[in-house]
Amino acid sequence: GSGTPPILGVIASPSSGTHPLTVRFTIGTTIPGVISSWVMKFGDGFQQGGQGKPPTSVTHTYTKKGIYLAYLVVAQQQQYGGVQYIVPRNGLAIQVN
Repeated sequence: GSGTPPILGVIASPSSGTHPLTVRFTIGTTIPGVISSWVMKFGDGFQQGGQGKPPTSVTHTYTKKGIYLAYLVVAQQQQYGGVQYIVPRNGLAIQVN
């Protein structure tokens, strides 16, 4: 199409450290149209989400050792139905020592 391509990004800081590890996830979104909802899945069974566009950042504390794959899911309502974006596709690795 001739529309603006969607841009989504998630950066974790820090991405590794000793438990308990508090990580700040910075979220960048440039999606044309209406974002109906978002969910940040932290990979340890916890998640945070809401309606509309996601905030510019969320924080989460990992309390146990392990490697966790975090990712963002954004839902957009379009003229012909809903679309779901997942970033990063294979998850963002967070290593907790």
